[in-house]
Amino acid sequence: MRRPAWINHLIDTLSEFFEPIEGIARVGFDCRINEKHWEISLYLGRTEVVGGPQDGSSEPVDFSLDLRGVAGILGEFDILEWTVVHAATESGPSVPRSLLRIETFFEGNPVRILFVSHAPQEAGPALRRFADGTCELL
Repeated sequence: MRRPAWINHLIDTLSEFFEPIEGIARVGFDCRINEKHWEISLYLGRTEVVGGPQDGSSEPVDFSLDLRGVAGILGEFDILEWTVVHAATESGPSVPRSLLRIETFFEGNPVRILFVSHAPQEAGPALRRFADGTCELL
């Protein structure tokens, strides 16, 4: 099923409320429909490092999210919930991962929106950062 135009508009609008703490970033998303609603997951894509001592590593992007802006677009919520889970890593201590879940209606359509702290592994990197500091969108 094709995404309706209102979903594309919502994704574009909500993407504007991400603010990377440092540098640049690219918003990624996943969209699914079920019997209750459309579910949209939004996150900042990882950055692949090319060259230098961290060559080949893939880093998450630290960011803030303008919640006042999000609330202004979505209006009233049925559910507004923040969840934090400490996930074990292969190389060391656990890493906090968080998820902001909002269930509401947008333009009369039921929707669940998930703002996720880390891009899913299967998404791959969104940017490449070279040793000279330049970046390339992927």
